[in-house]
Amino acid sequence: MEIIKYSNYTIPIPNRYKNKTLEDYNWEENKNLKNIIINFVIQDNYPEKGIWLYGMVGVGKTFLLSVIYRILRYIYGSDVEYIEFQNLLASLRVLIKDAEKFEEVINFYSSIPYLIVDDIFDEYCTESDLKNFSRIVNGRYNNNYNLICSSNVDKKGLLETKSSMHLISRLVGMCEFIQVNGKDNRI
Repeated sequence: MEIIKYSNYTIPIPNRYKNKTLEDYNWEENKNLKNIIINFVIQDNYPEKGIWLYGMVGVGKTFLLSVIYRILRYIYGSDVEYIEFQNLLASLRVLIKDAEKFEEVINFYSSIPYLIVDDIFDEYCTESDLKNFSRIVNGRYNNNYNLICSSNVDKKGLLETKSSMHLISRLVGMCEFIQVNGKDNRI
């Protein structure tokens, strides 16, 4: 499975993962996860549901998203985008003063077939942040596009948040929730 091992597409993923492959991940506590990821990225048809990787900090969610990005980018080229949730929100906050550019960014993230968002809801979001992100999620939902993401929040935690139930319902409906087990590899 050569595409799983190699890809020249490394930007905009974190530098520390630019040369990582699925073979570099420690699958000991996540034996079924590798097959789930492989089956997701090599489907003949666009996947009906995306992937929501959740687990405690340091278990390798960003690592896995980076590898998924590299594989999808190798297969689909420019139809794949990776962004950290806080960077997405920060760019929208800056662009909100320029309505035309703001709408361009909303439309871009709503219409790119493969959107990978790292660390969703892992930090504080304002009401305005949630409304802006909700527009992207609604656009993706209406375009029949899923979402590939990571979070420290699982499905139950997401449903218990005080966020818009409309947004939460769409996210839950768009993604398969997959736990990434293990201990914090950084400490």
